[in-house]
Amino acid sequence: MPKGKRKGRNPRREQGSESRTTAIARRVNTTLGDLIAAAFDTVGNEVKTVAELVSCSDMARLIGRRIVLF
Repeated sequence: MPKGKRKGRNPRREQGSESRTTAIARRVNTTLGDLIAAAFDTVGNEVKTVAELVSCSDMARLIGRRIVLF
């Protein structure tokens, strides 16, 4: 048995579980107003561009909800 390998443990599996734990710890409650304010800070005072940014499919995938602006 190689010197660095431990019997019965998979180092890759242990590393993956640590990253999942870290991702759960980073969750933050963000309101819709916070998202819109951040979009205005990023884009500027262009309402149409902010609406496109907030309602895009990538944003929906990241936050887990679809935002529809009229």
